[in-house]
Amino acid sequence: MRIALNLYALRHHLKNDKQIVEVLHQLKSMGYEAIQLSGIPEWTNDRIALIASTCRDIGLEIAGTHPRLTSLESITPSIIEQHKMLQSHILGIGSMPEKYNRQDLTHYQDFILSCHRSARLLKDQNITLTYHHHAFEFSKIQGLYPMDIILQTMHQSPLMLEVDVYWLQYAGINPIAFIQKYYHHIAMLHIKDMKIAITGHWGTIQQFCPIGEGNIQYRQLISQVRALDIPWLIIGQDEFYGSDPYEDLRKSLSFVKSII
Repeated sequence: MRIALNLYALRHHLKNDKQIVEVLHQLKSMGYEAIQLSGIPEWTNDRIALIASTCRDIGLEIAGTHPRLTSLESITPSIIEQHKMLQSHILGIGSMPEKYNRQDLTHYQDFILSCHRSARLLKDQNITLTYHHHAFEFSKIQGLYPMDIILQTMHQSPLMLEVDVYWLQYAGINPIAFIQKYYHHIAMLHIKDMKIAITGHWGTIQQFCPIGEGNIQYRQLISQVRALDIPWLIIGQDEFYGSDPYEDLRKSLSFVKSII
């Protein structure tokens, strides 16, 4: 397993080219060796070329991407060319596009068929298409998890999963059991931690936090999935609640390195 950071964590610090370059240098100085390119506004050829050259110059690998896709039809020849510029062989769908109804199983069927078609076309370009889930895929509809619709045809396709431990935990799914069952479909494991914050005498909410400071048992999880040949661990933290993002991401990297 190799470690990368999902840049979505720093999306508020990636508003222009100058900020993007500064963030990449900062991550490298913190000890990160790879990133997943996400949260980048305006995927222009000039911006992608700048990111590619900066990462090449400082020795930061691009493990994969989450381009802004409003539909599977957004995977144009330009997007493919940009991935070749980035030397990235994984193109990720960050979530099911909004044109699909998340409460209709037929929409999941249509979506996954589109994914399979795109995955086969991208395979010819030496690019793997991946799907990153959240919790809504585990909201039962007519007694079924939509994730079951997604999984049932994956053995026929080069499509792979980006399994997110935080959202599995959030949805009440045992992360270790899920990963062990479907590991052969997993290209990336997104790892974020979850703490319970007290909001009043009876009130509590789930919050993101640095890995190792929350309630997800990552020591046990990583020890049990280490041998499953999953290529990437992608560190993430979607929100910081006023704390220093760089400090939290440094803590996460230090913890993961100590147990991997």
